[in-house]
Amino acid sequence: MDEILLANSTSPLFNSLEMNSNYDVFKYSMSKSYGALSKQKVEVPIKNALPNTISTINLPRYGLTHCIYLRLAFKIKTECRFPNTGWFCNLIRKATLSTHSREIETLSSNQILQYVLEQSTTDNNSMMKRLTLFENTSVLTQDRYIIGYIPLPFSFFGSSSLGYKSAKDMSFLEKCSVSLEWNDWDSLATTPGPTYGPVNDAIKLVVQNKLKEADGTAPLLNSGAHQPIYNSCLMMNFINVPNEARRMLQRDTYRIKNGKPLSVIMSNTVQEIDRWDENVVATSDLNKPRSIKIDLTSKHVIYQTRIILKVGGERKPIVSLRLWMSGRIVREWNDTSEIEFENALEHRFGGASRQSNGVVAGDNVFVINHNIDNDHLNKCSGALSLKGVSSPQLEVVFCPNTEGQYITYVEHSYYQLCSIQGSDGQVHIALSQ
Repeated sequence: MDEILLANSTSPLFNSLEMNSNYDVFKYSMSKSYGALSKQKVEVPIKNALPNTISTINLPRYGLTHCIYLRLAFKIKTECRFPNTGWFCNLIRKATLSTHSREIETLSSNQILQYVLEQSTTDNNSMMKRLTLFENTSVLTQDRYIIGYIPLPFSFFGSSSLGYKSAKDMSFLEKCSVSLEWNDWDSLATTPGPTYGPVNDAIKLVVQNKLKEADGTAPLLNSGAHQPIYNSCLMMNFINVPNEARRMLQRDTYRIKNGKPLSVIMSNTVQEIDRWDENVVATSDLNKPRSIKIDLTSKHVIYQTRIILKVGGERKPIVSLRLWMSGRIVREWNDTSEIEFENALEHRFGGASRQSNGVVAGDNVFVINHNIDNDHLNKCSGALSLKGVSSPQLEVVFCPNTEGQYITYVEHSYYQLCSIQGSDGQVHIALSQ
């Protein structure tokens, strides 16, 4: 007999642990295959994109939709420069998913930026950062085109743990649309020279395919390559199944017994009022600690809070954070590295300043998690409700390293229950507080 097996058999502890054991792990079994399906996508053209305006895009009523995102192409005039990282995601201020003028879910540009950074934790030059044009740009020496992608991670369509179980059958639901609120692009870029005036006039969305220039050459990209430019659009990825299977899925998913609607846990975003530092930072104030307290007015059930400190459009580091409730500190981080390490232990993104090739690139998007589970869309695993709490505040301490007026942005992601009627596919937010 194997000597190790014989030795283990003499241990009372080992024998106790072995009582309910089995060898199933060594048995081969094939998982059930999915039914017949095909992966599809549809492009919905974006007709216009002007700063400080809203573009509304109706979503086609095709298949089991699990992913939507933007493919944007712009022509950028000479002398235009984007000095801050994450500028491409900030071209939009927010994206709202709605149906018949009823809001279902809103994504802020900061939330989209956080999503990009979460997908880029293993490599500072990752594919996600590259395709979302995360890095800042140098001054263009001639007119060029840029092509980039902006993810729209609506919780309505997807969850990492639920996978395709959270896909929505758009052929059954009532008509949905996505509204894009474009930012003021003057706040994102600079034009060192006087040639074109305001930045808003130096950025133009490509709404028609541009296969070649007047001289016959393909358009010039910012990377220096020449290639055809295709129109900007919203991309919708969906899955097609046979009609019989689709009707079965609709019946089993949305038409619950006793006429009850399907309830789905989702998230949404609310932003506190931007807090401007009352005193403009002068040269004599540099590197001296300052404190700002932001009143927390949201009454939702919050699972995550994002804090961003900016001056002149650039994200700045934060020294420490304190959460105040009813006049006392209930959570405190004496250094934001505590948040980064706490989130890293839980396999989350924490706003870390990562180093690549000896160059420190500060993301400076700080995230406080109020839940303990990695995927908030599977279940509620902890939250923060400020309903009935006296004077809740978030205190932000920072040491300014540049002159100017500092602004603190605080956003919350919160739980809400979405109700989908099995009779006609109507979508309502049933409970959000």
